Amino acid sequence: MHVSRSACLTSVVRWDEWLGISNFDKTGCIEYFRFQSSGSTEKVRLAVAEVSSLVQEETLINHRCNLTDVIGMSSSKKKVSSAKDMETFAQMFCPDYIKPVTEFRMREMITYPSVKLDDMTFSAFSWSGRGLYWNNDDGSHHLSAARHIALQLGIDWPLKGRLSRYTLSKRGVTLLSSRWHLVLIPFSAAYSTFINAMARDKCPFGLSEMPDNLHYYHGGEKGLNVVWLDRHDPKAERAATVLLKAGFPDLGRVLEGTMNDCIEENHFD
Repeated sequence: MHVSRSACLTSVVRWDEWLGISNFDKTGCIEYFRFQSSGSTEKVRLAVAEVSSLVQEETLINHRCNLTDVIGMSSSKKKVSSAKDMETFAQMFCPDYIKPVTEFRMREMITYPSVKLDDMTFSAFSWSGRGLYWNNDDGSHHLSAARHIALQLGIDWPLKGRLSRYTLSKRGVTLLSSRWHLVLIPFSAAYSTFINAMARDKCPFGLSEMPDNLHYYHGGEKGLNVVWLDRHDPKAERAATVLLKAGFPDLGRVLEGTMNDCIEENHFD
């Protein structure tokens, strides 16, 4: 089940943080299993070089935008994820803030101290459409109300702040897909029935978690794991064919589809 699109940053699939590639070393690692002829199992942390080029990051220190460019935010005292967009959030949780619809009221809301106009940071993702996510720790109601009024009045209110811009790389997607089959299996099976089946065939494979926010799951189960199967290994290639024919989801295709839906890099403003 996919995470539903909302006004919250947690609805954005975090390809930019997958396997820890946002950390200092920028190298994503997976658990990789090899099975020896003696019957022993070797488990190592394998660095996947192809993941490090998956997302390109750019930082703009003094990025200028309009208030209405903000399409989401990172936090609120209310549950931001329950609102499908910023307009819905303002109408659901800020009914007293969005009236009267006047420029004076808009200014009152946007200049409220908790908005911190002099210390704003934003994020933008090529795979989540146009618009910016405000990385806030407070001020969600006041900014949302000001944005709502600005839309009603057709006013452009300028904002300035630090922007982190993430772009899914077509070359990176191609490199990853040409090296690995990425198949999704239930977490409950990954370290039990699945690993036992692979051990019987002495088929090497990797395991990792999915990117955050790609899949929604209930309860304590972690949902799905990613199985990494090397296209250059005959046994792994056969295993991938069996899994995909059996109907297990192909994360590689999901990633390629996401790439196709991305906004053009040269129009990513």
